[in-house]
Amino acid sequence: MWIYPPRRTLKTELFPETAPPLVNVITAYPGVSGKDIADTLSKPLEEEFATIAGVKNIKSTSQDGLSVIKVEFYYGNDVDSAAVDVQNAINRIKRSLPAGIQEPQVMKFSSSSKPVVSYSLSSKQVDLTAIRTLAENELKSELQLVDGVAAVDILGGHNRQQNVLIEKRKLDALNLSLNKVITALKTQNITEPGGRITRKDQEYSVRIFNGYRNIEEIGNTIVDTRNGNIIYLKDIAKIEDSNQEQRSAYRFNQENTIGLQILKRRSQYCRGS
Repeated sequence: MWIYPPRRTLKTELFPETAPPLVNVITAYPGVSGKDIADTLSKPLEEEFATIAGVKNIKSTSQDGLSVIKVEFYYGNDVDSAAVDVQNAINRIKRSLPAGIQEPQVMKFSSSSKPVVSYSLSSKQVDLTAIRTLAENELKSELQLVDGVAAVDILGGHNRQQNVLIEKRKLDALNLSLNKVITALKTQNITEPGGRITRKDQEYSVRIFNGYRNIEEIGNTIVDTRNGNIIYLKDIAKIEDSNQEQRSAYRFNQENTIGLQILKRRSQYCRGS
């Protein structure tokens, strides 16, 4: 009778973890100088992060309108748990932070956060806006279903957006404020839960939908009424189906393209003989 030795397992990865657990905290504070951000935002956050167990090093960069803090943990700490600890630390002092800041963004980083495959998308038949829409709505969702894929990032500008271009001369002539226009757009473009209806042994969820479906509906937004006369948004503004302001770009072979990067899932154990 032959007795075979037990099979052993060894964790193997094509791209093993080589970087220590790192958590970045990015906080926007529009209109504030770098010095004030360092004093009122970055410093209090650094002091709170220093109380977290397992923290090895903290570095911060403060510039006009933005605070970036890098919290490095010792090897052996799980990056997911580290990110939770950082978020909890932010929550503890959130009320004492400046009121004008945007929500701090907690971002985990490890060597697996680097893309394992990058693609460049372009076409001679359609523009980059259409390509980005295709990548966001179809390619991304399909690729994320592939075994081993953790996330798919789409890079480059050309995000579709409906722009409302206010004509200041008409706004002033009607004695309207910009805040009134903004309020009209917010209150007439809503999609939110509306409660529930209970009937005998059944319960129904109610959803309020009053969202814009095209630029014509945006133009028909009621901004104000004067002596029974309705002032529509189209009376004081030009509405166009266009793009967001392009703040980033992805280039390949000296041409603007749309980038698609695939990040791997953090692997567990791979069995071997």
